[in-house]
Amino acid sequence: MSPTEVLVSVLALLGGEAKYLPPIDLVDIRPAYASEAAEAFTRAESNRISLLTCTAAFRAAVRMDRWNADAWPFIKLASIITHEAWHVRHGPDERGAYEAQLFTLSRLGAGPGSRLHRGVRYSMLTVLKVKGSDP
Repeated sequence: MSPTEVLVSVLALLGGEAKYLPPIDLVDIRPAYASEAAEAFTRAESNRISLLTCTAAFRAAVRMDRWNADAWPFIKLASIITHEAWHVRHGPDERGAYEAQLFTLSRLGAGPGSRLHRGVRYSMLTVLKVKGSDP
């Protein structure tokens, strides 16, 4: 799949929610200001989502010939876009963004107990601890 086809597939997975998303740019190179762990980012002044195409999830999605029910990269990318959309709408609060991401994972079949859900929950707890928020 091309990067554009991956994005179209992810947006289709999000269904009606996709029409309310901010614009999404596909970015090949992680900028210096983005965290090394970031898979997407937003900049407050742009109100756009930048989705990194150099990540493991995005590269895995590109290697697939089509989306299918076991296509974890598409589910993960959908949750990442939801996380960043939350930031565009509500600001820098990580707790709310991660909660939106976890909800999306659950809605798409990767609920509590799944590897994806556990990974995102671990990331949330780590980020909240570093930022000094109560997990």
